[in-house]
Amino acid sequence: MDAPTGALPVGVSAWGGWFTIEGMLPRSRLLSIALVGLGAIVLSVGLVLPIWFPASDALPRSISGWTVRVTDPQARVGQEVVPVTQQLHVDLQPSGADDVLVRVGRTVMRDTPGVPDGERLVDAQVVSYRMDRASGEALGSATWSTVLATPPRQEGMGGVWLKFPADTHAQEYGVFDEVTRKAVLAKPVGEDTLDGRTVLRFQQTVPDTIIVEPESDEPTSGLGPRPEVALNAAGDPAAEADAQGLPVEHYQAQREIFVEPATGIIINEKVRSHRWMEFPDGSKQTVLAFQGEFPESTREEMWQLVEMFPNIHARALVATVLQWLGGLLLVVGAVTVFVGVRRPRAVRP
Repeated sequence: MDAPTGALPVGVSAWGGWFTIEGMLPRSRLLSIALVGLGAIVLSVGLVLPIWFPASDALPRSISGWTVRVTDPQARVGQEVVPVTQQLHVDLQPSGADDVLVRVGRTVMRDTPGVPDGERLVDAQVVSYRMDRASGEALGSATWSTVLATPPRQEGMGGVWLKFPADTHAQEYGVFDEVTRKAVLAKPVGEDTLDGRTVLRFQQTVPDTIIVEPESDEPTSGLGPRPEVALNAAGDPAAEADAQGLPVEHYQAQREIFVEPATGIIINEKVRSHRWMEFPDGSKQTVLAFQGEFPESTREEMWQLVEMFPNIHARALVATVLQWLGGLLLVVGAVTVFVGVRRPRAVRP
């Protein structure tokens, strides 16, 4: 007997103007296929996420610089006890894919109201060099200038200075000292809590060192003789100065350096330094005795720098979770499809 005119074929129904296929694919099979498709998409996103958005622990290009000011209200300059501020102004300019051009202005000034800046100035240096954005190490030599009227000069530079390597470990690092212009080992002390966060603490001791300035025509790296002190045949400026009846400048320092380990940013630094002139008769005269640490405002600024780094660990965790989730959905979907294929379908009477 022919089907009535307008009747739908068996297995096809109409509801609300929409047609659905019944009996061809059960809902469980459709769900399994959807799981396979969703799993493939999620897995693909997890695999390509590190490629589309590569994680980097290097110093972000969005950081253009920072300023650190440390004040000792009881510093000693010569025979005078007066507040002194040491300022380190850092300016960063893009250089290459993995490095940055750094310009550092360092000043040491008396905090004496009503006195012209030129008379308050105790020391000043300007240095430019290229820095590896991940390790914080200097690349090549540095250009130094200590007096405005003095032409800049090239000198070697080693160790880290403005930041530690990303993913800092509790191990020894050579940390650059701007007075001796040498890298001096900083030894790990352990973990500490600063402003409610975990940091690594390092200690650096700069031993009693004779401070000598390079001659104007000496292009080599490292320390050279002071203009008024010529090296003797043995290369001992102190012995030659003593023979000439000239004083010799000495320097020593101790530092505690607190480092955020993931980024290598220095959050705080406690410093105690002493520069003095030693005369042939054994007498000493203080040039500068200073101690201080980062104020709270500077620590907050350094924490803000830390927040500007991408959270590479969180990004890697997201990619891993997506990969596992996508793989799980694929397996579950494939298993249910396979089981559904092998299971005999009930025949509808």
